[in-house]
Amino acid sequence: MAVHPLSVLVFLVAISMGTAMIYDTFFTRRDGPCPTIPALPNFNVSRYVGYWYESRRFPFPFQYGTKCTKNRYFPRDDGGMNLIYYRDLIWPSNVQLRTKVKLMQTTPGTFEAYAKIAGRYVYMGTYSVIIPGYDSPTFTYSCRDIGFGLGSIEAGWVMKRATTGLTAGEETELQSAATALNINYSQFQPADQSGCIV
Repeated sequence: MAVHPLSVLVFLVAISMGTAMIYDTFFTRRDGPCPTIPALPNFNVSRYVGYWYESRRFPFPFQYGTKCTKNRYFPRDDGGMNLIYYRDLIWPSNVQLRTKVKLMQTTPGTFEAYAKIAGRYVYMGTYSVIIPGYDSPTFTYSCRDIGFGLGSIEAGWVMKRATTGLTAGEETELQSAATALNINYSQFQPADQSGCIV
């Protein structure tokens, strides 16, 4: 039985839109394609691993109703990192949630991210370290092109080694780095690190 090309196109668009709706849960919609993120030739995984506490984040439904977000990075034998993403659920009860993420390094500082959802690892897009920080704030960014003229989806995080806020100088550096890559820094919202479950 012959399949009309238009039917195939409609089917592909439907799949793409469905994918977009799923990823809208984990990302913020962006007009246009993902920006090109340069590699960090001297990115040092062993210095980067450990705990990072969220200071700023893009708003998206997956993080609604949560606070006290922190990431713990572990080195992988293949040069990438494993990540445990912690956050406290505010309602209906105050409990800590955890999500495992595999970060497979493609170029220094840039990774393919796979989050464990419903028992299996799902590809989430690129995960790039824009400013490594190490002992000062780190700026990480994730983006995935949707296709079919639907733009892309993105997420961004600013984290520190402690739950202290950002200084004016740190804020300026982060904003400059975002602007240079055509990332809208104004989308970042302050993260709540008060009353956390240890």
